[in-house]
Amino acid sequence: MGLAEVADQRGELDAALEHASEGIALCRQLAYPRSLAAGLATLARIRQAEGDLPGALDAIEEDWRVAPSLGVTSLLNPVPALRARLLLAQGDLAAAVRWTGERGLGQDDQVGSPREPAYLVLAQDRPGRAVALLDRLRALAAAQGRTGSVIATERPLAASRSPISAG
Repeated sequence: MGLAEVADQRGELDAALEHASEGIALCRQLAYPRSLAAGLATLARIRQAEGDLPGALDAIEEDWRVAPSLGVTSLLNPVPALRARLLLAQGDLAAAVRWTGERGLGQDDQVGSPREPAYLVLAQDRPGRAVALLDRLRALAAAQGRTGSVIATERPLAASRSPISAG
């Protein structure tokens, strides 16, 4: 699964898809749910990058079914936030809003890195009102030297500041 993640991060989607598919098949044979869940999440990100949102959601829905068997706490499990982001990308705003509401997320919350993916969903859900939230997320990530998280705040922050989304 590690090769799939590296290839995905390098933008080599064909290689990433091949490695993820092979890894998922092996994980299913070995019945090792933690690696299977990681592989399905990687597959979902690859399919999203390819523009295959239904395929990405299929992969994350399977991951959603595998994840409870892991015993992973919601703070450390990236699957729910990834699922919500995919729903949002598909235009299912109601599901994303419901998800952020179920987690008690709010624009004025004290943010922290363990829940950062969830707050990014909230920011994408309401980009026009999320500037302060995104600024706090970005400042925290910068202070902690988490460059990937600084970059992750860029897209919704840019969208929230554009004149088109401000209405």
